[in-house]
Amino acid sequence: MGQEITFTHAKPGIAKSLFAAFLMLSTPVAAMLIWHTLYNLDGSILALFRDFAEKGPIEVLDKAWLDHFWGSATAWKIILPFMAFQILMMAVLPGKAYQGPVTPMGNVPQYKDNGLASYLISIALFLGIEFGWDGQLSTLIYEHFGEILAALNVFALGFCTLLYFKGRFAPSSTDASTSGNFLFDFYWGTELYPRFGGIDVKMFTNCRVGMTGWALSAMAFAFAQAGRTGMIDPGTWVTAGLLVMYLLKFFIWEPGYMRSTDIITDRGGYMICWGCLVWVPAVYSSPAFFMGGHPGILPLWAALLIFALGTVAIWMNYWADLQRMAFRAAGGNV
Repeated sequence: MGQEITFTHAKPGIAKSLFAAFLMLSTPVAAMLIWHTLYNLDGSILALFRDFAEKGPIEVLDKAWLDHFWGSATAWKIILPFMAFQILMMAVLPGKAYQGPVTPMGNVPQYKDNGLASYLISIALFLGIEFGWDGQLSTLIYEHFGEILAALNVFALGFCTLLYFKGRFAPSSTDASTSGNFLFDFYWGTELYPRFGGIDVKMFTNCRVGMTGWALSAMAFAFAQAGRTGMIDPGTWVTAGLLVMYLLKFFIWEPGYMRSTDIITDRGGYMICWGCLVWVPAVYSSPAFFMGGHPGILPLWAALLIFALGTVAIWMNYWADLQRMAFRAAGGNV
């Protein structure tokens, strides 16, 4: 391991440190309780509160998380090949080179625009496995989703630990520093643009695992419903369809996202990396997970109306993103 980097940024106050500690302690528990409530309690918050009151927190947490704290063999067999495949596509798929904004230390991040191809190939591969394996992949993802979240939490915590020490001892650029406060540095990160070889960490966690996984999980929950009931009801179709469409828009706009405030400000630490690896599948995917397990909630007319309104909203969001990119490209002279 190389020599420790000694330059620092301003040391956070005790309030920021305590807030970071609170979030890092509470969010993994919250993520697992959300899954438990949706899967075991039909999405009822009141039932969760009643279980806490009648059974106590230890028994509730044991069922929600502790009895599968490390995930499961099935979970790891799903997430590790998925991550490896995303890294492979980041490395080998062709794409136009582009740059991020100049960093505070004068560095210029370099990227390759192959996110849309990666997204479409991931969907095609998922569908090929799903139909070639008689729908078993989606059933595995849905039935073992709690274990998948637990495994992702273990992976993300280990990965964030690696990023913390990498930023201290072997940063990818001069945009790295510490505050001298371990809790805050672990939460916020020690590098602005951590990389392993040619793989940008934030593109990997945010886009290729977080966003692609969000779309694929929504599709899996819908197909799992079909495996159980013989059909996918309108509400579940709409939920999955809008998510896939929204994330298609995201990957068309990925170069704009890599120039957004999220990327140019947030460091590669617990907040952004754990958030995209665990919080996105636990929380952002929760409507699709709930709909997949609860068919018949929406009548056809309501589902069609929501789909129409959602499509318009996605287009408006894309239109706003295009204007933002044009404004930045022109230096505000538009």
